[in-house]
Amino acid sequence: MPRYLFHSSEAAYDAATRTYTFTIEKRVPHATTLTIDRFGFTASTAASYPQAVYVRSDALTDLCKVKSLMEVRSANHESQSDVVAVLEEAHGPGRYQLDKGKLRFPIVRFHNRLAIDFRFSDGPAVLHGAYTVPSQPAVTDAEVLALPDMLMMLDWDHTANILPALITAGTDVTSINSRVFSNLGYSLIFSTSAAGLEYSTFGATHALESTVSWHYAIENSSGNNPGEGQVGTLSMMFRTKDVLTGWHWIFNSPLFQITAGSHMVGATFMGYYDADTSNYEVTSLQIAAASDYFLQVRKVGTTFEWLLRDLSNGVEQTETTASNTRTNGQPNQTWGISSAQTGISGMKISHIIEISSLDVDDLLTIKNWMLQKYTGQNIPGVPDPNGKDAAFYAEMTIDSR
Repeated sequence: MPRYLFHSSEAAYDAATRTYTFTIEKRVPHATTLTIDRFGFTASTAASYPQAVYVRSDALTDLCKVKSLMEVRSANHESQSDVVAVLEEAHGPGRYQLDKGKLRFPIVRFHNRLAIDFRFSDGPAVLHGAYTVPSQPAVTDAEVLALPDMLMMLDWDHTANILPALITAGTDVTSINSRVFSNLGYSLIFSTSAAGLEYSTFGATHALESTVSWHYAIENSSGNNPGEGQVGTLSMMFRTKDVLTGWHWIFNSPLFQITAGSHMVGATFMGYYDADTSNYEVTSLQIAAASDYFLQVRKVGTTFEWLLRDLSNGVEQTETTASNTRTNGQPNQTWGISSAQTGISGMKISHIIEISSLDVDDLLTIKNWMLQKYTGQNIPGVPDPNGKDAAFYAEMTIDSR
């Protein structure tokens, strides 16, 4: 009459299937009955916990001679179940135990199964064994559009604002217009300067990709564009060239004249230009070839506060450049995605938002919206410093004749 103790710390855990597996050294000859003597389970840390937890096991279900347990559903109301026990909450939220005495099952004699598996579920939904940081609610387009003091929002997934109509990847873009109206009451429209500026994929979203040298997209509106004022924030995503060479404007407005690669020290550093002093400036923010980035530049007083995030691994670089930024974003000037001076050949430029707000919550909303666009997934929440993985124990007896 062998007795078996199972503990989660001794199991092989498969995060993909959320299954714990144990290997028994040898089968029990002439086995007749399996008894679950004790079973306790503590759920991984979560915002809420189920009322009861089902213990599921393919191995124990296969061992049973009589499959008597059915899960009742609204459709196909009797479904053969792999549930072998129901644990009720005890001793506080997230802690469960077998609360109705021992469970006995007749088993198939001379069964050769030696791997024993366990999964735990809330109804049909299998629970995580490892602590999982919950995702934040999705940031909707409407939330971004509702932010105050928005000057421009170029959204490469909002194809209603991109020409030609019904655009697909690999097609030349003729223009894209902002999803918000400027403070002058009209939408900024960026027109491309030549063929070869194509609609392209960028992570899970889209972008403008240049396959030709020296060309760009420009918004001149007869020199009647809005003034940016003295403060504001530029947020955008871009992909660098496959081989870094020289420097390239990636965004040009009176207040924000930003380059990938520096006019001063070369292709591997971000740079910018101050039109008040006619000085090219450099940052310590480094870029790599064939890499996707999120960039957020906050203009406060005479400083730029930079955040550059590598979209492949989440590594962020930050810096404050303390002088030589343009004092005021003058009205009636052209804005550009790059310019005729350098073009963006071999690069991709994705979503761009400029906002007069410096509010950290507004800027986080924009950042999360863009990261969500790129990954196609919600942004993870803040990890619980006390978060713990699930754990369980079980005691079972196998009788034989």
